Amino acid sequence: MKLFYVPGACSLGPHIVINEAGLDVALDKVAFGKERTTQDGRNFYDINPQGAVPALELDNGDVLTEAQVLLEYLAAQNPRAELAITDGPQHWRFLEALNFIATELHKGTGPLFKSNPDEVKEAAKANLVNRYKLLEQKLGDQDYLLGKFSSR
Repeated sequence: MKLFYVPGACSLGPHIVINEAGLDVALDKVAFGKERTTQDGRNFYDINPQGAVPALELDNGDVLTEAQVLLEYLAAQNPRAELAITDGPQHWRFLEALNFIATELHKGTGPLFKSNPDEVKEAAKANLVNRYKLLEQKLGDQDYLLGKFSSR
């Protein structure tokens, strides 16, 4: 397998899971400029037409995209690492948490990094404050959203 990533981007999550699960995955850094090229010289749009990281190229040549999907897929490659909840009611809470982070927190920061009017940025900040308060409530007195990080 090969993970296409950009430092400081949302490809960090799958990179962490790869390390925690002890998986043998090659890394290929993507240059985000006018052209998007991989460290091994390929046009990244040929790998992922969306042009976004992370992307995971499987050994059979298929490519998976979307961070929360990659997190689950990679965690499933070594279930003994207990990096994902795969059954029971907590499985649905796990999926709920991944999607909340992807849609409410991650995507909610987008307006702050674009050339938006100040009022748009202020509205985004107010929404994020609300969302982080919800996250704080979900955490309660736990260190991790679903109780523990892993079995390691």
